[in-house]
Amino acid sequence: MRHDRKILHNVTFTFIVAVCAFFYLRSRKLTFEDNVGNNKMYEAIYDFESGDFNAALDGTSEHEGFFYIINNFKGTNVCNLATFYAGISLMNLKEYNCALRYLIKARIGEPIFEAKRLAAIGDIYVELDRCKDAVNYFIRAANVYKNDEDNASFLFKAVLAYEALDDYGSALKVIAKYLDSNNKINDKTYEKFSKEKIRLEARLKRK
Repeated sequence: MRHDRKILHNVTFTFIVAVCAFFYLRSRKLTFEDNVGNNKMYEAIYDFESGDFNAALDGTSEHEGFFYIINNFKGTNVCNLATFYAGISLMNLKEYNCALRYLIKARIGEPIFEAKRLAAIGDIYVELDRCKDAVNYFIRAANVYKNDEDNASFLFKAVLAYEALDDYGSALKVIAKYLDSNNKINDKTYEKFSKEKIRLEARLKRK
């Protein structure tokens, strides 16, 4: 797959993760340990949002990092959240195999978090040239969270992963199923999928 078509993690995703984290903790019945851990994790989240992933993971002389939270608050909601954050941070540092271990271990439960976690694992598998595995995770992410915009994003990643495998037929099936669904597709999204459909049909004919 060409570099400009690779499925990459970006700053927008990092911001979305931070916003989701806020609502996740707001929705939970937090224990005393959760509250202590959350207070200690505040500065690490700030580093994460700023793109300083090493400081977010390891902490600094002034504050603790995600690794500290994971090791010292086991079994808590805040530990699960720190595990998720650690996986995303490691992915941004291109430590993909290590990132996988944390993301696979993270168990948060909220559909939006679960979908982002699964999609991030898919992104890593693309980077590791394991596109067959990536497809599975993108499809799972789309099935977990049905928000139209996110659903379209996950499915389009699956299309690109299929394309990387030269499996144009499967990519076209994903596109067709989405376009024929009852999802409210905005004009730009519809156009994006339609253009990809035309392009892949042309490539399939040339095979």
